[in-house]
Amino acid sequence: MARLPSSESMSESLFEIVSRLEELEAEDAHPSRLLGVLDAVQEPAHLWDIAERVTPYIPIMRMIFRRAHQLGASADRARGYLALAYIFDGDDETASAIVADPQESTDPVLLSAWAHLSDDSGETLTRLQYAMSRCPSDARLRDQTNELLKRLSRGGDS
Repeated sequence: MARLPSSESMSESLFEIVSRLEELEAEDAHPSRLLGVLDAVQEPAHLWDIAERVTPYIPIMRMIFRRAHQLGASADRARGYLALAYIFDGDDETASAIVADPQESTDPVLLSAWAHLSDDSGETLTRLQYAMSRCPSDARLRDQTNELLKRLSRGGDS
């Protein structure tokens, strides 16, 4: 696959990569084929754009994790996306092991995954507030906090 362009056609190229990754995952393709698609990504920012857009299937996120390592990208961010895939899949135990103790991190994706792993709304809110103190301008954490507060104000507990 060709290298990603650095111009206006970037979002189209990202869309093509996302589509191809999801097609391969649906075919239960070998992970090397997923990684081959991701080889076109040369910038960590583009990799994170793909991670945001793709359905968080574990095989895809494992290869995004691997590609992040190859690019020297943020290990915390890569762990966060991988953990979110396990949460999406219902495997909180594995997600928790991936997240470990993120309290020294300033990565909003990792802190978001950490907050998702609480079974108690009060603890989730505490974690989100902590995460917001580490990443005060992050839209993901702000949205996650607002959604939880809305749910709690309607009387929802989980």
